[in-house]
Amino acid sequence: MAKMSWAAYGLGVVVVVVLVLMSSEVGVLLKSIVVAGTLFVGAVVAALNEIAQALGARSAEPLPTRRPAEAPRTRERA
Repeated sequence: MAKMSWAAYGLGVVVVVVLVLMSSEVGVLLKSIVVAGTLFVGAVVAALNEIAQALGARSAEPLPTRRPAEAPRTRERA
């Protein structure tokens, strides 16, 4: 389900970028900013995805097993 929402979001971004680039009312500078911004956001999302996958793989590793601690010794009253 999460992958599908990301795909829909990506498709929406592509549609907006294509519409902006096709618009004749938008100047060349704004078109360049839109393209550069889209590439930057894509790179940030890809980096965050890599970090999330690395953290997920790290947390999936089993923790080292430890022997249970011995019960503390108490002094017996005489």
